[in-house]
Amino acid sequence: MIKKHYKSDFTIMAKLLKDDSGVPYPFTIKLRTLGSNNYIASWDGTTSINLLNNPISGDEYAVIKLDKHNLKVGVIHQETTFFISDEDWKNGIIYKTFAGATGYELVSTKDDIDGVDATWPIEYDINLIRGAAFTYDDFTAEQIATLQQPATDAAATADLATENANAAAEKIENMDFKIDNGDLIITI
Repeated sequence: MIKKHYKSDFTIMAKLLKDDSGVPYPFTIKLRTLGSNNYIASWDGTTSINLLNNPISGDEYAVIKLDKHNLKVGVIHQETTFFISDEDWKNGIIYKTFAGATGYELVSTKDDIDGVDATWPIEYDINLIRGAAFTYDDFTAEQIATLQQPATDAAATADLATENANAAAEKIENMDFKIDNGDLIITI
């Protein structure tokens, strides 16, 4: 983990996600530490905010400049959203978001350690970006159980409803109905 004093200005490199022709997709990157507001860097395909470079074909990384960032002490986490054109999605755009730690920690001591800038996310699985179908191998057993839980709960609710309906039907079958002087008499 690279440590920087929380009042220091510095840069972080973020890997770009590109289309088939090598052009980077527009993106927004939110950086934060616990208790801090987001520090935002973005590129809309033309204009960049809080970047040292304006991503173009050939660039592998966006260089984020943290200048008067006001982030507090702690590990810097990122949330990167790429805006991918696709007419099959609402507004013609797929929003793909990646989140996690950056490899940087802001400290309040003199332990400011300069090193090679960390990059994140390291790699993107382009098959997932393009909407390739998931397979069971993409998930852990715990994730599969979590995905199946709503269906499992619904099946249990349906089984209970069926049992209750069958019990009610059996009670009705065992009842004796008579009309005596205009009164309905039910014997259980």
